[in-house]
Amino acid sequence: MVNVPGQLITHQSASHDFGEPTLVMTRHFVDTLGLPYNFSLAVGVRENPVLELKHGEFAAIQNYCNMVKGLLRENRPFQVETLRHLTCAYTYSLGSYLYRVTEGRKLSNEEVLMQRFLQEVHIHYKKERKVIFYAEKLHLTSGYLSTLVRNVSGKTASDWIDSFVLLEAKIMLKSTNLTIQQISQELNFPSQTFFGKYFKRLSGVSPKEYRENGVSSLWHRPTG
Repeated sequence: MVNVPGQLITHQSASHDFGEPTLVMTRHFVDTLGLPYNFSLAVGVRENPVLELKHGEFAAIQNYCNMVKGLLRENRPFQVETLRHLTCAYTYSLGSYLYRVTEGRKLSNEEVLMQRFLQEVHIHYKKERKVIFYAEKLHLTSGYLSTLVRNVSGKTASDWIDSFVLLEAKIMLKSTNLTIQQISQELNFPSQTFFGKYFKRLSGVSPKEYRENGVSSLWHRPTG
């Protein structure tokens, strides 16, 4: 069973011999894996949260869980890095099975446009953060694109663009020696001050706090 952010799964009943090994990953940890976003696969997993596994897939999950438990029994050098690479390898190995589960699902026209929107964002987010830019790339009005994206994904087009920018900013703050000024320039912000306000509005902490203290707040958009 795969439970993704924003999805609620309730428990109804269980047999007396039911067992449930569980792995819980924070959004920040998943974000740092650098896995490519695939809309069709994400929708397929969300709509089919309970998957029937064959012996091979079940054994792979058991092996991964056992390796994670062994890795976490005591602190050791490069523990987080090892866990991250292990999880990436496991995710890709299971990916072929998930593709088989979801490949028969035909995307609607709106979902195809949503996928194209995300592809354009992936290409241009470092330079372009306005919805109208992506609407023009897709030959749509900005109003129609905004409505379509919200209906299909539950998030606004601006939210999607911001999530790409924020993730890239976090990666650069954690994994490069670029100054905050250089990162703001790399992401095409008019100034370091503007970048700092943008980052804090979305993450809850300043770029400096995130880099120095390892703070990893959930991405959020304040209301009001």
